[in-house]
Amino acid sequence: MNFRQFALNNVKRNAGAYVGYFLSCAFVVMVFFLYATLMFHPQLEQSVPGMVTKNGMLIAEIVIYGISFLFLFYSMSVFLKERTKEIGILMILGAKPSQIYQLIFIENITIGMSAIFVGLMCGLATSKLFFMVSADVLGSKRLFFYVPVQATLLTGMVFIILFGALSILTVGGIRKNKVIHLLQGKKKTKQELYANPWLALFSLSCFVVAIGLMQVKMLAPEITITILLLGCIGTYFFYTQMSVWVIQQFQKRKPFFWKGTRLLWVSDLAHKLKDNARMFFILTIVATIAFSTIGILVANVHQSKVFYQKTPFSIEMASESHEKTAIKESMTVDYILQQRGIYYQKVITHSQWVDFQGITYGLEIIPQSDYRSLMQILHLKKDLVRDDEMILLNSPCYPPIQKVNNGAMFTRGKIHLKVKRQYEYQIFTKDNRLAVVSDHTYSQIQHSLTKEDGQRVSISYYVPAWKSNQEPREKEIKASEKIGTMISSETLFMKGSKSLDYIYDAKGYIITIYIGSFIALILSLFIVSFLYFRLFTDFYLERESYRKLIKVGVSIKELKHISTLKMAVMFFFPLIIAMMESLISLSMMKRHIGLLEIVVPSLYGIGVFFCLQLLYFLIFRSRYLKKLNQWMTITK
Repeated sequence: MNFRQFALNNVKRNAGAYVGYFLSCAFVVMVFFLYATLMFHPQLEQSVPGMVTKNGMLIAEIVIYGISFLFLFYSMSVFLKERTKEIGILMILGAKPSQIYQLIFIENITIGMSAIFVGLMCGLATSKLFFMVSADVLGSKRLFFYVPVQATLLTGMVFIILFGALSILTVGGIRKNKVIHLLQGKKKTKQELYANPWLALFSLSCFVVAIGLMQVKMLAPEITITILLLGCIGTYFFYTQMSVWVIQQFQKRKPFFWKGTRLLWVSDLAHKLKDNARMFFILTIVATIAFSTIGILVANVHQSKVFYQKTPFSIEMASESHEKTAIKESMTVDYILQQRGIYYQKVITHSQWVDFQGITYGLEIIPQSDYRSLMQILHLKKDLVRDDEMILLNSPCYPPIQKVNNGAMFTRGKIHLKVKRQYEYQIFTKDNRLAVVSDHTYSQIQHSLTKEDGQRVSISYYVPAWKSNQEPREKEIKASEKIGTMISSETLFMKGSKSLDYIYDAKGYIITIYIGSFIALILSLFIVSFLYFRLFTDFYLERESYRKLIKVGVSIKELKHISTLKMAVMFFFPLIIAMMESLISLSMMKRHIGLLEIVVPSLYGIGVFFCLQLLYFLIFRSRYLKKLNQWMTITK
């Protein structure tokens, strides 16, 4: 048997431990290849959504490659660390360091090349289905199948470079260890754990300070960076100190600790949390980023739909000068709607954007006469204002940044206005607040406008037949597109089209979710493959302790219970912490990122992730318990 055969036999012998790692690598190659086939597809260059998708695929390829490098490098380093005893024995038998490096290089390249081949074959087999799903997501015609030569060459080349570079980098750790340290492997006596209560308190303080910083009115870049750093530091010390300290407090409570098998699994749990603190920390940070991203994207899709349903005017145009010319040009819209047999109501409103003392970001004001026109069409509440009063119309879709109480006073020169009442109405597209003042006050303010202030006339179309639509229909979309192409001049411009805004916004978010879902799946597979390897390597180290426990009277049923609890902690504990961190941070920061509701939409995405993790857990638990049964049968 030559050296190459010896390396290949090593791969075959450790196939059980490497299967999760191999399948993850193959899946990454397959997804990278599928994205490349869509990125190089000739049809995408023929439409704007196609070009957006192409650019999105390019970004996704870079992200996948970066994530793959980090996780594979860390995984290979851990796998190599688990084989230190084997490497020490080889050195005792006379193997040279160069031969050890060659052995590891051949093994890694063998696994990598096999993963590339399997990934490319699976990618070719599923590319037709991938094109069909992609066409449906893009809302385009059928994407034809083509021979993806460029995608195949790109995928093969970048992953050969990746696996080659990782094989060279991972052997660097062996050079720093002496043979005696390699022979010891992981058989080190477990010392009594000690958790510093002050560092545990410091971990909690980091989280509290981070939550406090999220309450500020405006998030500056330095504050955002500080929040992220505090979250990372708090998470690290949570695993290394706080979690161990909490378990030690439970151990001191004898009624809890000495009941059933808790004496066994609670003690072992403390050691596992301490030994795997770095792994749990990395998994938590990655999962938190994934959960937060998923939550924001799903929340934006939901919010786009809410905006469409709550915005009353289907077409909105505006002009900052030449009111008569703008009204004349808007007759084109009247003609298009009449030609298509669409009943509509047209309303013309005047507004000014001015600064007041007492409010930071200024106000957009409209005269009371225009409010009466809006009141009749949109069925708003009847209300009147005096010359020293104003009514605020706050948007339910774009909550104003600054809160205002009834009775608040705003001043502009000699004009003093008191907030009489506030209503929650969405009037115009993307307006977060309107102020209704008397016609006399409006005229006074108009005469005091400065260069920093602004005024405009808005021409809006209310179409009752489209108001009840849950989503834009074909007739509405075509009419809006036609109007959009006709209205474009210096005097009149499109302020908003709720159907087109919804389509473009929602489509962009859906494409991003579609691309990101595969990246999230890759992350979950990386996490699971790493946990799989850790569990099965720990099994070979702990099986002797299992045998001793059987001898002292612990039943196989109790051993299975203990093993299940330990597996559940490794699979779900980091994800639960990540879920809590992401939901708390998103709920605190939703007003800073302009979202109305983010917790419920986030739970949808997180729920899918947890369902996948539960599926992986049940599969691996079945395999682990099967291994345990086999070992117990042999040792009897």
